Amino acid sequence: MNIIRLDTERVAAASELIKAANKAINGEFTDLQTAANKLDTNWKSTAGDSARGLLHQIFANNTSRSEVLENYQNFLSMKVNPDYKIAEDENKLLADQFK
Repeated sequence: MNIIRLDTERVAAASELIKAANKAINGEFTDLQTAANKLDTNWKSTAGDSARGLLHQIFANNTSRSEVLENYQNFLSMKVNPDYKIAEDENKLLADQFK
């Protein structure tokens, strides 16, 4: 039989790391979007239009990327970690009844 071990402290740490990374990435995207918007008024050419269109497409996709990471972080912090602790505590309680 395979034994599954879960280190709840590492799950919590991973969750916080994902949260911090997502926040940092969102900040970078905001800075890039601000810089790209400043180019809109000055960069008038076919190449500029194409580049700005691609940049805005990337910025639009950032929302989906951010939501995926946020959902995963929430899953780890709200479901995996607490539910595992509850199950483990219940298992210990049941095992103690057979001692």
